[in-house]
Amino acid sequence: MNKTDEFLELYNELDDLLRMKYHENSRSTSVIVRYSNELIRSGVMNLQKIGKKLNTIRMLRNNIIHEYDNNKDNFFEVNDEAINFLKTLVDCLKNPRTAKDLYTSIDKLYSVREDDNLLVLPVMKEMRMRGFSQTPILDKNNVLKGVFSPNVLFEFLVENKEADLNSLTFKDLKKYLAIDAHFSESYIFIPIRMSEDEIDDIFITSYEKNSKLAVAFVTKNGLAREPILGIIVTKDIIKD
Repeated sequence: MNKTDEFLELYNELDDLLRMKYHENSRSTSVIVRYSNELIRSGVMNLQKIGKKLNTIRMLRNNIIHEYDNNKDNFFEVNDEAINFLKTLVDCLKNPRTAKDLYTSIDKLYSVREDDNLLVLPVMKEMRMRGFSQTPILDKNNVLKGVFSPNVLFEFLVENKEADLNSLTFKDLKKYLAIDAHFSESYIFIPIRMSEDEIDDIFITSYEKNSKLAVAFVTKNGLAREPILGIIVTKDIIKD
C-alpha cells in the first residue's frame, strides 16, 4: 500500500467514526465538514488549528479522488504529516481520553495553603516567575478554597484605591477569592473519568456564551468538597 492509498483508507475510517459519533447514516451529509467547522468555531486555539487542518485534508482528499485514475504511476503522493495527522484523529476517536489523561497533577502546580496572614506580593512574584496566571488556594486536604488571579487584585484595587500592596494579605482579598466571585473568569469541577469530548464541549460552550472558562478542576467525582487531583486549561485540550 502506498501513502496515497493509506491516506484514503484513514480518511474513510475517520469518516466512519464520525458518523458513529454523530449518529449520521446519510452519505449526503459530510461529517468531516461538520466536525471541522465545530472545531473552527470553538474559540479554542488548539481546536481551531485542528479544524483548519482537517478542512485542508478534506480538500486534499477530494482532489486525490478526482485525479485518482490519473495517478497510477504515483505522480503525486501524500506526505507523512497528513497521514500522521489522520492517525492521531482516528486514534482519539477510537480510544477517547479522559480527564485523567489530560490534567496537570496538583503536585506539579503552584498553589498556596489557605492562610489569612499570607502576603500577596510574594505569591504574585512567584506566579510571574513560573508563568502562572491562576493560583489555587487549598486547605490541608487539598480541597479548593479559592483562586487567586490578576483579576482578583484588579477588582480589589478598584474598590480599595489606597491599599498598600506591600502589606496586602489574603485576608484582605477574601471576598474576591471564591470561584463564584470572579467577574471575568469562571471555574468548574469535573470528574476524573469525564471524556475528552465532554471536556471539549464544556470549553466550547463557555466560549459561545462569552464566559471565559479559566480552569476545570479535576476531582474524583467532580464535587467541590473533594480534594483537587489536578487541573485542565485550554492548552491541554487536543494537542496539535
